[in-house]
Amino acid sequence: MVSFYEAIHSLSTNLRVNHRKSLYETKRNAIQVETKLKLLNNKQHSYKELQKLNQSKNKFISIVSHELRTPMTVINGFTEFLLSEKFGELNPKQREFIGTISRNTTTLIKLVNKLLDISRIESGTTPYESRNILFPEFLIEISKEFCVLCEQRKIHFEFKNPKDLQGFIKSDPLRIKRILTNLISNASKCTPPNGSIQLILKPCRRKGQSIQISVKDNGIGISKKDQSSIFRKFHQRENSLRKTYTGTGLGLHIVRLIVKKLGGNIWFKSTEGKGSCFTFSLPVDNDE
Repeated sequence: MVSFYEAIHSLSTNLRVNHRKSLYETKRNAIQVETKLKLLNNKQHSYKELQKLNQSKNKFISIVSHELRTPMTVINGFTEFLLSEKFGELNPKQREFIGTISRNTTTLIKLVNKLLDISRIESGTTPYESRNILFPEFLIEISKEFCVLCEQRKIHFEFKNPKDLQGFIKSDPLRIKRILTNLISNASKCTPPNGSIQLILKPCRRKGQSIQISVKDNGIGISKKDQSSIFRKFHQRENSLRKTYTGTGLGLHIVRLIVKKLGGNIWFKSTEGKGSCFTFSLPVDNDE
């Protein structure tokens, strides 16, 4: 039978052991917390440094782009004057060479403008308008321009207009048109003659939902290796139908930036050889 003193001794021993364990656990937890705090501080410091570097990058791109755009605009202006033959008639070879200069200068100006767009959007200096836009009337008007573009390339263009659409989109009409211009232009470059492009409007039916606009084509589609990086800056996918076309690889990146700034999302589905469907959403104000 355990005596009273033995029981007290055993209890005090257990208390000392438990106390040491408790101190050890507390110390170990404190070290872990301290380590996590150091890592967090380092990450925050690194994030701030990355933000500073990104701001410096955007400023550098903006300055360089401005400096490049002015002389290129001048060159383009002079080539247009020469091609107009106001200063004298050109022989076929001269016209060919000046035409090449004009086309390449125009390509460079477009690249500079896109770089400026990216730097402004990322730095938050791009002004955005916000006003009520009634769909589908807005899409009907801008679809007329796209019909002409597709007609020139012998591509059938169709706007699928729902009859029961209600509500307004409070957004920037110029930015929405910019998104659609990029998406439909890309679709037309990847769709062969006699192919088709559809602009599809899917209305929201309940408050709080987003309206969805899709651009669907039956062109060459996007290969699996390109799909993971299709929105990446300077990414250019393979396009066997338009070998003469040289894009900048910035269009879809800009589209995604604009969609995000407007409070929406963008995604796509594509099967190589069967076509692609790019869809973006925009918030809707049903109370208007």
